[in-house]
Amino acid sequence: KYIEYATASRLAGPYTIRRTGDWAGWGGYREGPALVQLDNDGWRIFLDGYGDGGYYYSDSHDTFATWTAPRRLPGISGTARHFTVVKETVPGGVTLAKDVTRSLRSANYPTRHWQRRSGLLDLPVVTGSSTAADKQAATFTVVPGLADRGACSFRDSAGNHVRHYGFRARLDPNDGTAAFARDATFIARTGTTSGSVRFESYNYPGHYLRHYGHQLRVDPSDGTDLFRQDSSFVPVTAWA
Repeated sequence: KYIEYATASRLAGPYTIRRTGDWAGWGGYREGPALVQLDNDGWRIFLDGYGDGGYYYSDSHDTFATWTAPRRLPGISGTARHFTVVKETVPGGVTLAKDVTRSLRSANYPTRHWQRRSGLLDLPVVTGSSTAADKQAATFTVVPGLADRGACSFRDSAGNHVRHYGFRARLDPNDGTAAFARDATFIARTGTTSGSVRFESYNYPGHYLRHYGHQLRVDPSDGTDLFRQDSSFVPVTAWA
């Protein structure tokens, strides 16, 4: 029950088998593959867990040479087999004005805002009585995404960009590398409340900026309402 890898110059074949056995590290009992291309030009394969009733996905960013460890999809019943996933591109969605200065308020903790603290991105309380320095640290400029201008990045007054490193959100100077650009690019998605936005990681699709213990992280969605609330933020008038 291993998934094999074959290539052909035409859709109708003939095909040449390139990899067999556990070549991608998915293990056995993986069936029903469905392959889609991601917005960041990577690829995602969805896999039927077969033996445990679960459904998994794995990503490749080097044209199928290597794959991430399978991650189980949340919220799938486990009663369907050999499902198909089709990517759909539709108009509309969230629009976030670029080259505009904003503060980002938590949707479910409305007194808490993004703020730079010792180079990390936290979610402390910021109010009208906060110091000028705290208000400045809670102010960001929304700019076109460093890795994809259709997405967005966030820059503070010192020129540092919000990025993830070790899945912790932080602010660092742009070092000009492609890796930094991907880490600092986020795709705007619809939030849980009116006017709120969720920010999906460009290079880790399915991972979102969210607060946990009043710190900002990039974590995979677990499919719960609480995660969606914790990952929803409202762009508001800048504090500074």
